[in-house]
Amino acid sequence: MVFMRSDPSLRDPDLQLHFTPVGYKLTPDELIVLKDPVVTAIPNVSRPESCGHLTLRNGSFRDPPRIFARLLDAESDVRALIAGCKYIRRIFAAPPLARHVIEELAPGKPEMTDADWEEFLRRESVTVFHPVGTCKMGADPTAVVDSTLRVHGIENLRVVDASIMPHLVSGNTNAPTMMIGERGADLILSGEGRKE
Repeated sequence: MVFMRSDPSLRDPDLQLHFTPVGYKLTPDELIVLKDPVVTAIPNVSRPESCGHLTLRNGSFRDPPRIFARLLDAESDVRALIAGCKYIRRIFAAPPLARHVIEELAPGKPEMTDADWEEFLRRESVTVFHPVGTCKMGADPTAVVDSTLRVHGIENLRVVDASIMPHLVSGNTNAPTMMIGERGADLILSGEGRKE
């Protein structure tokens, strides 16, 4: 795992690079495992500016919502991912690792312009399934829950999961989501914010 800046002028890292000693390819429908020996290296934008949305499909709660991920809507996300891809290539070209590299499977084209990278990223990018923010916490008109995780306007209903995050955290969502669960359990057990 590497946290890095796509641009040295940035104050904080905006990319996370993942290195896995298993070859795989993610598609919108499946995870394809490749034959060894393969290392998978992928960049992801830590705080993407692209923002999706969801809507109800119809009036039935049994039907799944319509999800519009809108990946790579923001040009800044594309630029950051291009920088991440270039940095991954630099890592694999470094002398300690280069002698172990047999070939690059994807994109596999040695000379890549930024336009080539963008075309590759738009064709191959998928979400890493860490959506947040659909029931964000806050006091503004777009907030769904308050600071005690109670749904605004509905008594005795709380949302206790990653959807309450107003913004995506910079790293993985697992630990923060567990902490939200712990805090939610404490609030429920103590009765804080509960109306009788």
